[in-house]
Amino acid sequence: MAGMEEFVAKIMAIQSQQRERSFTLQDLKEIALDLGMSEEDWEKVLQTLEDHLIRGQGYLNHRLWQEAAAEFQQALVLNRDHFEACFGLATALKNLWLEKGDENNRAEALALATKCLQTNPRHEPSLSLIGDLSAKGERIRGRKRAVRIILAGVVVLSLMVIGGLWIFNFNPGGYLNQPQIEGPPATPFSGPVETPPDQAGTGRSGSVVFRDGLEVPVRYLKDDKASGVGLNVERSAFDRYQKAYAYRLSAELIPDRFEVEKAVLKIELLGADDRIVSSEIKTVHDDYQPAARAGDLIPVDYLRYAQTTNIPELKEARVSVSVLTRQPAPKSYEPSGRLDLEWAMKPANYDLQAWERYSAVRPSLSAVRKDLSHSLTLELKNTGRSAIRQLEIEVSYLDKHQRPLGSERLIANLESYPRIKVGQTRVVSTIRTIKNTSPEDFGGYKLRVTRIE
Repeated sequence: MAGMEEFVAKIMAIQSQQRERSFTLQDLKEIALDLGMSEEDWEKVLQTLEDHLIRGQGYLNHRLWQEAAAEFQQALVLNRDHFEACFGLATALKNLWLEKGDENNRAEALALATKCLQTNPRHEPSLSLIGDLSAKGERIRGRKRAVRIILAGVVVLSLMVIGGLWIFNFNPGGYLNQPQIEGPPATPFSGPVETPPDQAGTGRSGSVVFRDGLEVPVRYLKDDKASGVGLNVERSAFDRYQKAYAYRLSAELIPDRFEVEKAVLKIELLGADDRIVSSEIKTVHDDYQPAARAGDLIPVDYLRYAQTTNIPELKEARVSVSVLTRQPAPKSYEPSGRLDLEWAMKPANYDLQAWERYSAVRPSLSAVRKDLSHSLTLELKNTGRSAIRQLEIEVSYLDKHQRPLGSERLIANLESYPRIKVGQTRVVSTIRTIKNTSPEDFGGYKLRVTRIE
C-alpha cells in the first residue's frame, strides 16, 4: 500500500509533465487508487488537504501571512487547482508584499488571483485583489520614483551650495561685482500645460495627471423593472494609473414593499463623448440566498479594472436593473430573537446588537457519513457612535453538551462595501456543513465579534 509521501511524489511528477492540465478530485482519487491506496487512505488525503486549508484560513484571520502562505502552498501540492487554496495563497502573498515590499510576492499573488478569475470569472474577491495589487503597486512604484527624484535633487542642491561657497571663498569679488548684461526678454514657454480636473471632480478635463478617487456621477434608471427598488450610492470613484484604470461603485439596493429573491444589475460606464466604455452584468443577490426583505440593505460592490494605455475620461456611470425576481412583502414579520455577543476586543464608540432571523439544521444527504448542514441568517445592527467599515463575526458551533464542533469566520462587511451607518442593520447569511454530527447532537452556536472598525 502506498503512503502519503509516494502519493505526493506521484502527483508532483504527473503535474510537472502535464502543466496545462487541470486535475479534478476524481482524477487525484484515481491516481491514489492506482498506487494501491484504499478508500480510507484517500479519506486521509482529503482530511490532510482540509487541515491545511483550515490552518491557512486561521493564520489569515490572525494576520500571520507567512504561516498562511506555507499552509496554502502545502494544500496546492496535494491539489494545485484547489480554488480556495489558490485564492488564500494570493491573499497571503499580497499582504507579505505590502509588509516587506518583495515584488516577487506581488507578481505571484497577481498570477494566482488571475488564475482564480479564469476559473470563476464572477469571483469578486479575485477582481478586487487584482485591482489592489495593480493599483497599489503603481502607487508604490510612483512613490519610490518620487523619493529617488527628491534624493537626486537634494544631492544636486547640496553640490550647488558647496560649489557656490567654494567660488565665494576663492573669488571674494564674486558675481556681485560683475556688470549686468542685458539681453532679450525670456520667451514664455509655449508647450503643453497639464490642467487639473474640473471643479466637479469628474476627471473630464484634459489632465494627464493621474489622480485617485475622482468622483463619477451615477444615474439610476428607474424603469418598470426597478419599480419599488431604490439605489443609495455611497462611493463612485475612478482611479487612473499609467497603464490601467479602476472604477469602484459602492452602493446599496433597497427593496420597498417587496421581497427580492434575485437582483441583477447592469452597470455601464460612459465616456466624455457619451460612448459606452464598458458594460457589465453584476448579480448582487442570488436566489440561493434567503430572500431580502423590504427595507433590507443589499450591498453592491462593483469593481471594473482594465489594463490599457488609452485611459478613458468618464462622464457618468449608468445603473439599471437587468433581472429582478420579487414577491409582495407580508404586512409584518415575526420578531427575531435577540442574541448575545462576545467581543475579542471592544473599541470605543463601537457597539453592535445581533438578532437571529433564521436558523435551521438538516441531515446531510450522504449515506456514508453522519453530517449536518446548518443554515443561519443574522441581523447585525450598528448601535454605536461610528460607522462600521469592516465587521467580522466568529460563529462557533456546539454540540448538545456545549462542546465545540468547529467555527467559521463570517464576513459581515468589507472595506469595499458601503459602511454600516449608525442605526443601520446588515443582514448576513451562511450555510455550514458540520461533520460527524447528527441534528439530534447539535446544540446551537455562539457569536464573537473578532473585528470591527
